[in-house]
Amino acid sequence: MSIDGNQQLARNVASAIEEWTPSEAYDHESKFQNELQEYLDRRLNSGGNMMLGPSQDVVVEREHGNVNGDVVVNGDIGIEMKRNLTNSQTKKLRGQIEEYQKEYTHVIPVACGIDDMDGWRKLKNDYENQTGIGMDPSSAPVRFIHKNKSNYGEGDTAENYDYSGGGGQQGAELAEIANVIEDGMKGYQSLTGDGPMDSGEAVTAFAQAVLIVGFLIAVVAIILLNML
Repeated sequence: MSIDGNQQLARNVASAIEEWTPSEAYDHESKFQNELQEYLDRRLNSGGNMMLGPSQDVVVEREHGNVNGDVVVNGDIGIEMKRNLTNSQTKKLRGQIEEYQKEYTHVIPVACGIDDMDGWRKLKNDYENQTGIGMDPSSAPVRFIHKNKSNYGEGDTAENYDYSGGGGQQGAELAEIANVIEDGMKGYQSLTGDGPMDSGEAVTAFAQAVLIVGFLIAVVAIILLNML
């Protein structure tokens, strides 16, 4: 799938990871990876992802692809996780990001704890929102997500979602609507010259938000008319 064709799924994945926090301070990176894989699998297949369509299953795998992404969504979105990111890991992560950009349409580095904050910030400055002269427009966009150790155990968990669409479905649908509208606002800001998205992503995000808001207005109008 192309970068543009994967934009909505990539936003859903990033939003889900933003809401997730490790349940505990694991002693090994693989345990963080396992928990995130389970969480994304349940979250993305809970029945609450309206923008993906009700019948589309999302495949969330461990160590998939030629570069063995730690967690990979639909074979296209590569997630690389680091535990207590050190200076040496930061240097390794730079090379991994560049390899991931050749393999996947979107790349998400996730740091569960950071010891080398300066290195992490440098990577973000170098790879997030790559635009401008000399930048390859076909390079996979990169989204950095940091999980602060002090918040472990306080985030969303896999148990809030089930495959039947019950339980957490309504909350997931509301969260998805909020995420689409928020992305639309960022898209509008980017189109007016003061936002984080490139032009193609901004147009897509803004258009989707307009559709959602228009749909909600229509629903409210129908409800009000029926009440009269």
